[in-house]
Amino acid sequence: MSISIIYNGKQTSLNNSQLLEALRELNIKNEQFALAINETFVPKSEYSTITLKHNDALEILTPMQGG
Repeated sequence: MSISIIYNGKQTSLNNSQLLEALRELNIKNEQFALAINETFVPKSEYSTITLKHNDALEILTPMQGG
């Protein structure tokens, strides 16, 4: 079943609503990142239990070095 979400601010269509499968579909590697759904951060331990819903906002934040 295809769903439509907002991924990092852009409307995106996915073939799978399971979060782990959606991350694979979006080509998100197992690198360090923080993930928020609808402005709520989600711990990695919960990724396998989450099903995305139509129009969910998915934000992926990667660490940045600065100084």
